[in-house]
Amino acid sequence: MERSGIFTRPRRPVVGSLLSVALFTAIWSGCGRAPSESPERSIAQLQVIRGTVSVVKNGRESSIGSTAVHELAATDVIRTHAGSEAVVLLGGEAHVVGENSEYRIDAHSPRTNGAGGETRVSVIKGLTTFFLPISRKGHRFQAMADTVVAAAKGTIFSLEYRDGRARVTVLRGLVDLLLRTPDGTVSSSVARTLSPDRRAVVAESRIRDEPLDKDESSKLNADLLRIRGWLRLDVSQF
Repeated sequence: MERSGIFTRPRRPVVGSLLSVALFTAIWSGCGRAPSESPERSIAQLQVIRGTVSVVKNGRESSIGSTAVHELAATDVIRTHAGSEAVVLLGGEAHVVGENSEYRIDAHSPRTNGAGGETRVSVIKGLTTFFLPISRKGHRFQAMADTVVAAAKGTIFSLEYRDGRARVTVLRGLVDLLLRTPDGTVSSSVARTLSPDRRAVVAESRIRDEPLDKDESSKLNADLLRIRGWLRLDVSQF
């Protein structure tokens, strides 16, 4: 296993035809269902890219094998393990959950009359990379970790949370950062706005951001092209 930048490289970067069909259908049809915040209704699809992934639903954990497609509801928790990776398809978005990570959909409401809507997810631990379409005007997106909330409208960025420290890396678009206190309170004001090719580290209510150096930026964009190939995504849409 080899890790480079914000993505983890599998030994065989080849995704089966089932993944391609599932991604194409779900992304362009909004997952084929009207999203709902009800924990009993499907609002997203989980596609295992490699390895075995666990899904915790109503306190019960089950294992999903490679190439399987699984329906997700609000509050379901996704757990990846060493050597496993998955993608969540949600209302035109693609969320790539890296290995040894935990991720949860907190809420999702669809757009009405072509505008509005909101998605909130939590990165409990590990790494998730988000592909958010730029065409969805007015749709609010928030990815939360214990120390920070990353808010965006259309972009490609990652949120990694380990050992009390969050790292937000932006490849496309702009991401607003709002501080989050240990009791879960989120600041009402934007603490920092990250532009492309910048990374912020958030810990103990402090934000330190810096530009990516040229070599790291090149590696991240190379990884982005690999992800595009695996998921058959048109990156120009994000």
